[in-house]
Parts: sequence; structure tokens; C-alpha cells
Amino acid sequence: MAGRHADYHRRFIELRWRHDQLHHAKYGRNPYTSYTVTCTAADQTTRTGTGSSSPITVQGLTGGVPYSCVVTASDGTSTSPPSQPSPLQPTPLYR
Repeated sequence: MAGRHADYHRRFIELRWRHDQLHHAKYGRNPYTSYTVTCTAADQTTRTGTGSSSPITVQGLTGGVPYSCVVTASDGTSTSPPSQPSPLQPTPLYR
């Protein structure tokens, strides 16, 4: 993932990434039309965010808890393998 922003007060993480539509199309597949970000943490509810492009915001996270987030892409008929996990932890921006 190319970038991320975590905010404890609003309990969200915003993930940005670069995707390669040309690589996907090169193999005769339809363009990606939706993305899902899934964030998991020990003893926490798994949270997801969906959208048609980067960035995607995942809401309802617990501040100070480390999460592992992955992105999958769908072209309407199939879903990509998950991205490499990105470790994130919402922390206060202002004290």
C-alpha cells in the first residue's frame, strides 16, 4: 500500500495504494471495479471498507490497537489474492 492515515479520535484508517489495471488487462481480464480493505486485530471485530478506487476508509477501529490490513480487488467475476499485510495502529494526532 502506498500510503495510510490513522486517526484515533475518529477511529478510522484511510488506505491508499497503487493498482496496476494494465497488468490485469494484459491477461485478458476485466478492469477492477471494486476494492475491499480488511483490517484485523487480536480480540477485536474485523472491520472492512469498500469502494471503487483508492483511498478507502475503514471505520470503527480501536485507538492504540495494532491492526493488520489487506486489500483485495474484484473485476466482477473474480477476486484477487490479498495484498501483503500492512501493519497499522490508530494513534492520536492531537493531544
